[in-house]
Amino acid sequence: MNLKVHQPSGHDPMSLANFAIQELDRDEECDRGYYVFDRDGHDGFDDAVRTIQTSKHGIGGRLFAITSIPCFEIWVLLHYRYSSAAYVAGGGRSACERVIRDIREHNPTYRKANQSIFNDLAPFADQAITHAIWLEQHNNTSGGRNPSTKIHHLVDYLAKLKNT
Repeated sequence: MNLKVHQPSGHDPMSLANFAIQELDRDEECDRGYYVFDRDGHDGFDDAVRTIQTSKHGIGGRLFAITSIPCFEIWVLLHYRYSSAAYVAGGGRSACERVIRDIREHNPTYRKANQSIFNDLAPFADQAITHAIWLEQHNNTSGGRNPSTKIHHLVDYLAKLKNT
């Protein structure tokens, strides 16, 4: 098993989507590509998802958009509890700041981009996957997207690779 992680210099969703497509164009031996990004107020979010899905790699099942709305932190929150309540900006706080506030009810020292978060969350991984599946089912039924995450699909794929 070989795994490559790229962190390109561009940060807007379309630049990242184009980077992911170019990487798969260059590396035909690569089985799959996962493009992980969040809504987090980015312009072009929906266009980037569409670009991934309609690319030859997306259609061919080699490239996947792994999105979280409103931000990656919804995945972190699902380690602690299930929630299908929408997160929106208000009261001088962004939607993501509101998610982080809820995370801190369970992990008071949580900070964005904390390097030790994997170790903090590992004991709750199965619970997060279950909650993410429930949330995905809820959104499929309700037509909602906020909150949502597809991180569990990537985690599931990596777990299966590890076990082969």
